[in-house]
Amino acid sequence: MSAWNSPGPRRRARPGVMTVALLVFVTIVVGYPVQARRLALVIGNDSYQHADRLNNARTDAKAFAAVLSATSFTVTLKQDLTLQAMKEALRTFKAQIAGGDEVVFYYSGHGVQLDGNNYLIPIDTAGQNADQIKDDSLSLQRVLDDMQDQKAKFTLAIIDACRDDPFKGNGRAIRSRGLAPVTAATGQMVLYSAGAGQEALDNLGGADKDPNGVFTRVLIKEMRKPGVPAEQVLKSVRDQVVQMAKSVHHEQVPALYDQSIGEFYFVPGNAVAAAAPTPSIVHVQTADEREQTYWDRVKDSTDPADFTDYKKQFPNGSHAAEAALMLRK
Repeated sequence: MSAWNSPGPRRRARPGVMTVALLVFVTIVVGYPVQARRLALVIGNDSYQHADRLNNARTDAKAFAAVLSATSFTVTLKQDLTLQAMKEALRTFKAQIAGGDEVVFYYSGHGVQLDGNNYLIPIDTAGQNADQIKDDSLSLQRVLDDMQDQKAKFTLAIIDACRDDPFKGNGRAIRSRGLAPVTAATGQMVLYSAGAGQEALDNLGGADKDPNGVFTRVLIKEMRKPGVPAEQVLKSVRDQVVQMAKSVHHEQVPALYDQSIGEFYFVPGNAVAAAAPTPSIVHVQTADEREQTYWDRVKDSTDPADFTDYKKQFPNGSHAAEAALMLRK
């Protein structure tokens, strides 16, 4: 007869034994390493309303987002953002980040430094003067602070905004060229497409038919290499960009500010034979989506300027008649 059918008295487990077993189980569960999520926010601004329009920023952002998406990142791609839209995109992205995540922020578009601080310029910033630009642009330091607030394990900010004064073509020179050096927090790495006072090249001359800017075309090529730490990838990008710029008698030295800890890989070494990348999300806002987002933001406003701005930006928009009605009211 088996012990389970024995008529004899059964021994009850002692509470102490059960408590120890439970503690061991909890320790194992809590101590088990959780794989870090990989999140990215990618922004490309070309269609400036009051500053010089750009040719490569959206193309560069889209290409960068595609490479990140293929390396198991969940990517949010935004293009041609107003100030309000840029702030909303950053707030939404920040809310998605949790402690221990690996985060990438990429921006291609106009950017300036004023009084030692760097500002990423939305497409609707007027640029009347330095104070107006500070108020109506997104501070790079805010982006870095938000990532630090969320306790991201690793943050990489790539800023391809080192161009000449974006407002000089409209007669409003602000006497600013390039971006100022930045102080990265622990766990952060920041890369500029060019050094202080330098201008990033969009191409290598009239015969250059590559759709991407010089910096980004090298970056997306190097990112695909498996088993290479990010620090080495970015240094290789810097060296190649320097040589390519020299070939057209231009000085462009991407600037790297590194306070990261440990090693981060775009493509881990064991991912060479991966059958397929982890599914990720790439969202490109259509023109209709941008218009609807703008309308949702102003439709309940009592300020006529909001509807005037809507009509300027979307003269043939689906809510043009409603905007006109609100203005008459």
